[in-house]
Amino acid sequence: ESVAKQGRNKGGDKMALGPPRFCMGEAIQPLRFCACGLMDIAGGFRLLCIFFLTWSVVGFIMSCSNLTRSESAWHENGVFSTHAVSTIRVLIHLFSICNQMMGLMAHAKKDVKKADMHFWGWIVYTVLCIFLEIFRLSTISADVKSFSEGSLDHCLSMFTNSTDTDPRVIACMEYDSTYYKSFAYFYGIFYLFLGLGLNAYFALVARSYWYYLHDDRLVALGQSIQDESLIPLTPLEQQALGGV
Repeated sequence: ESVAKQGRNKGGDKMALGPPRFCMGEAIQPLRFCACGLMDIAGGFRLLCIFFLTWSVVGFIMSCSNLTRSESAWHENGVFSTHAVSTIRVLIHLFSICNQMMGLMAHAKKDVKKADMHFWGWIVYTVLCIFLEIFRLSTISADVKSFSEGSLDHCLSMFTNSTDTDPRVIACMEYDSTYYKSFAYFYGIFYLFLGLGLNAYFALVARSYWYYLHDDRLVALGQSIQDESLIPLTPLEQQALGGV
């Protein structure tokens, strides 16, 4: 038996070392490469963190600028956006910035605990993104009404003594609410499932990186002193070591 196993079994056999488990079942295995096999998991993980840190900073700035808009609703990438959506995005981007910085620190220091936290951060981020898209879908009808009223007021102010039936006002609006409403629902559902799929893959990359850091840590545990209180394990490490 290894030193680590003897240490773990000391004082009542709290947890027995076994083969590390990547997830609860065997269907999903850790990635060794990412980016279509072009990069190993360590390099891909670092690139992923840098990319999303940059993307989150840009998104945070844009969402903050949207909060200064005077309109109550506006078009954005095929769907509607509002001040409420922008506020949620500010918080999500802020959370993502912190999580990606955690990932970069985990990579720089090969810190298993930080890699663990980064993985769970991806899970939380995914849930927040799902909430945002569901919220946007649930407010499309109200957003259509707000956008139509705002667009009409704007166009009426451009033409003296005009009404909402004035051809100039209609041309100014350039908006078919029924068509755009359906389009917004389609786009919203598309973004929901696309984001879910992509975030699931990114979380898989994060957990794969943790897995290989964890392998190195098991080697270190086998060479360390047998006092487990000096070697705190993360929840994922406890699971991989066979604990409950």
